[in-house]
Amino acid sequence: DQILEYSINEGYNNFLVLEGTNHENDIELADLKRLIAKKNGTILKYVKVSGTSKYLKEMKSIIEKFHSDSRKEAVIILGTPDQNMVFALASLKELMAESEGSRIQIIGLSRWSTKSNLLTEPALKNAWFPLINTKRINEFLKRYQALYGSKPSLESAIAYDSIAAIGALIKNTKEPYITDPFTISALTNSSGFLGVLGTFRLLSNGSLERLLGIGESEAGRVKIIKKPSEKFY
Repeated sequence: DQILEYSINEGYNNFLVLEGTNHENDIELADLKRLIAKKNGTILKYVKVSGTSKYLKEMKSIIEKFHSDSRKEAVIILGTPDQNMVFALASLKELMAESEGSRIQIIGLSRWSTKSNLLTEPALKNAWFPLINTKRINEFLKRYQALYGSKPSLESAIAYDSIAAIGALIKNTKEPYITDPFTISALTNSSGFLGVLGTFRLLSNGSLERLLGIGESEAGRVKIIKKPSEKFY
């Protein structure tokens, strides 16, 4: 949601969605369509990546359309790019001149920030992806390693955030007018909770919303182009 908003604010409101073969249920296409439509964006094409002749023919048609169309467009990648997808993106960039290439913006997933091979892939240069609060997670990494002698998993960070939310709710019971810390309104309070992965809040539909920044792949490292907010507004 946040990276879509950033993309649209930057003028990239037309989207090509490429779903990789190793797509791990990151987001359902129907949900992605709803998010984009809510922000007045448009999905121009959805393609499931494969090694078949049908896919290669479809990508050839898309590349030709990119070359002839003057609109800015973002390529959303669901999953981790495989060789077929990288080849298609490399072909697209090769066809576009340097000045025209700025009309295309690649958007990936938050886990890209931890995959150094993706950050150095020429076809994914300057790709955008959601970024957790690096300052807070780095502080957590140091504390965890000092205490347990190993690096924490993502699951342990999420567990710490869950305990932080419970602790914040219990702390509220010190107020005389609060008799039950775990009411629906308390769990889904709009301000949310501060955890090691940044600020997050629980929504009434059972999902979680986390404040994220935006990172960009640059010469094998992550360049922060938008820092995550500390609080919901």
